[in-house]
Amino acid sequence: MFDNIFDCGDNMNNYYDMSKKRSMYLKIKNLYKDKKYGTVEREATKFLEQYPNDVLIRFMRAKSYRKLNRFDEALYDLEYNLNIDTGDHTITELFFLYYYLNMYEEALKILPSVYKRKSINAHSLVIAEIIMKIQLGKELNIKINSDCNYIIRQIYNYNSDITLEHIRNNHTQTNENECCFDKNVDLDYLFELVKNNLKNENKVNKAEILEIHYIGISNVGYINNDICNYIKVVVTPNTTNILNIYPINEVDYNYVYNIECDYNKLFNNKKDKTKKLTQIDKFNNRYKRV
Repeated sequence: MFDNIFDCGDNMNNYYDMSKKRSMYLKIKNLYKDKKYGTVEREATKFLEQYPNDVLIRFMRAKSYRKLNRFDEALYDLEYNLNIDTGDHTITELFFLYYYLNMYEEALKILPSVYKRKSINAHSLVIAEIIMKIQLGKELNIKINSDCNYIIRQIYNYNSDITLEHIRNNHTQTNENECCFDKNVDLDYLFELVKNNLKNENKVNKAEILEIHYIGISNVGYINNDICNYIKVVVTPNTTNILNIYPINEVDYNYVYNIECDYNKLFNNKKDKTKKLTQIDKFNNRYKRV
């Protein structure tokens, strides 16, 4: 009889522990979903003190560490997980972290596994593979020719004139729901200005295969009728090889930076000139002068 009482007590304790664990787990999961990474890190640390081998919570803490720029701690958690489980979340996050930290040898080792899991777009992985192998001086087993897309060809054999042509073709015409530069923006001046002022420490810290910069420039363009006061700059990682520049009106303000800009040169004084020419035309038309 007494043995049964003790068994009941043990069962109650186990039930209490499982209920507490579930409550902590759901709290962390909701915080992670709401992207409250600082709180996720604190709560996950408490959780892992009791349940160190919980792979999912450790993954959430690792990603939170990365978002908080605490890369060494993120790396520790992911490599810890890898010794327990080789799930999609851990492998994908570890690949991004290796890639972002320029640990290309390590990233290439797990790349075949990432390809198999199909958790990242295969086209993005091809671009990442090309970037890493070129910067490591490794032989490419990918054929680069005119049939490859613009990004791949530019990464392999960069040409700034081709980038400018791409920008003009894609961001100087008014198309519904697409971003366009103001018609008076001097794109040659803007391109050189940005190239000479890229700040590597301000690049966007997230899972991006290409390097991203947000730069504040007033009235640079528009999307439909919305004025854009920022540009998004896409760069081959660890270089100043700009692949694209286009205006945007919504940014992650934590990563925006400004550069000194001569607005007279940027807008090339075309607005004033256009106004004067219009007045002259009106005068000539009024008095029928040719």
